[in-house]
Amino acid sequence: MIRITKEELDALEDAPDRESFNNVCSKIKEGRNGEYPVDWWPKVALSGLMGRKEEQFKAAAPQPEWDAEFFPGFAQVNLSAPEADPEEAARLEAELTAWGL
Repeated sequence: MIRITKEELDALEDAPDRESFNNVCSKIKEGRNGEYPVDWWPKVALSGLMGRKEEQFKAAAPQPEWDAEFFPGFAQVNLSAPEADPEEAARLEAELTAWGL
């Protein structure tokens, strides 16, 4: 499996909006037969990149609040990006390296 490249990480960081970010994600997957890179979770989610971009996108275009009466249950669902966990990211990176991926 192919790991995510520095250029791909830079393209994700440089995405100005959610649509651009999603387009970069799609291009990354296209180059790997529809699969995310093996190190996607530690490099994108746990590194904090995904969370930072989500906050950037929310600030640029705030989403309307759900009407809790009209959509019962949705108010309790947390749709936010995962919190950064550098220690877990480093552990997973070491594990992938040990596996030769």
